[in-house]
Amino acid sequence: MMLKHVVTLITILFVSGCSSLVLQPQPSSVNSQQATAGSTGVSAVDKLIAKGDVQRRQGDYRNAAATLERALRLSPQSGGAYLALSRVRLDQKSYGEALQLAEKSLSLSADSKRAQKEAWLVISEVKKRRGDINGSLEAAKKARRL
Repeated sequence: MMLKHVVTLITILFVSGCSSLVLQPQPSSVNSQQATAGSTGVSAVDKLIAKGDVQRRQGDYRNAAATLERALRLSPQSGGAYLALSRVRLDQKSYGEALQLAEKSLSLSADSKRAQKEAWLVISEVKKRRGDINGSLEAAKKARRL
């Protein structure tokens, strides 16, 4: 009878230990020069951002957007994921969405000058492509100040 209780207790402890998922920031094995402005401290999200960027550079915009949207579901406060998705939308000529995403990245990246600079450069490019040369120049100036 006692053995039955011990086995039951061990099984419950084992199952309950397997059912919880805790995302903790992992130290990055990438040196600081290779780290992107989108580094979140959560390795799964950082990997998704990097994968989405590769997909974008290869012209696979649909999958890049899906990958980056997944990163945003995992880490909705990731300025880097918003920035990376803004680049995809820029490449897709979805200028309104690219602008909104870059602005969201700015609001979430107050602690990263590099991310802010990159967001301002996306904003500058959006404005340039929309024909707003003065707005483009102003956004480029803000990027240079960082």
